[in-house]
Amino acid sequence: MCYTVGMIRKRWLSLLLLLPLLFSGCAARRERFSRTWYDAFDTVVTLTAYAADEAAFARGAEAFEAELFRLHAVFDRYAPHEGVQGLYALNAAGGEWVAVEPELYDLLGRLQAWGAGGAVEPALGGVIDLWTQARETGVLPDGEALAAAAAHADFAALELSGGRARLTDPETRLDLGASAKGYAAQLLRETAAAHFDAYLIDAGGNVVCGPAADGGVWRVGVAAPDGGDVLLTLGVADMSVVTSGDSQRYFTVDGARYHHILDPETLYPARNMRQATIVARDAGYADYLSTLLFLLPLEEALETAEALEGVEAFFIANDGTLQMTSGAKGLML
Repeated sequence: MCYTVGMIRKRWLSLLLLLPLLFSGCAARRERFSRTWYDAFDTVVTLTAYAADEAAFARGAEAFEAELFRLHAVFDRYAPHEGVQGLYALNAAGGEWVAVEPELYDLLGRLQAWGAGGAVEPALGGVIDLWTQARETGVLPDGEALAAAAAHADFAALELSGGRARLTDPETRLDLGASAKGYAAQLLRETAAAHFDAYLIDAGGNVVCGPAADGGVWRVGVAAPDGGDVLLTLGVADMSVVTSGDSQRYFTVDGARYHHILDPETLYPARNMRQATIVARDAGYADYLSTLLFLLPLEEALETAEALEGVEAFFIANDGTLQMTSGAKGLML
């Protein structure tokens, strides 16, 4: 996931760049079922799984739903949730220490370990709010207002200690749109695996593929940046596929399109490519990488992805051409 213009802001946008196609090649001994939710992580979340019967699927889906909305409450930065010390509570703490939920503490630690605070800046919440307002009003953010918000956009303001977190700058606002949805999808994988032998989770551009029903692969379609035909089809099992791009969340002013993935240096939407798709085991890391690589110049993104073990990447350049890492072609069907 990405710097969202209003992550978890009541479903007025979608980032479904990855489209599940035909789910397994051979007839399975169990039936295939699906259930979809519309009110978590500001996207459409679909669980597809094989189960002995509808009742067995319903039991697993109910456990999945409970975990989905619990994690939504943890990472929702726009509203408080009773009994939850999540991202909203941390941002609203005025610089005081907060005993945050374990999942939030873990993700924040991972972001520090991954090097967030450079190209991927989780502290851009104030800047993102200005772009959210711009989308709603059709008026671009004022340069001085962007600069003032950016003065507090420093992930180094985050301190972690023994399950507690604080922001040393009380005006810093974290937005975890570049990682929270993928991280949550990875945790939801554990819930799905506890109930189903074969499953797939589609969280709006974050696709977590468990084992396929026939012991083969899931077929996952990657959509072209501007919609229409499926650009390529991947065969994936026990991996995650995450896409970040410029075509699903945007608005237009005077004929110019402004998408949701912001460059921390310019405070404007990044323009280095159209789309980045990452295939990796961990959905949270893949989510983070999809934003990081989208923000880099294309050649640098390719070089960076090539050096990462267990990661393959597909990029759509601004001229529409497809480029990929050396091992990515082996995933294509």
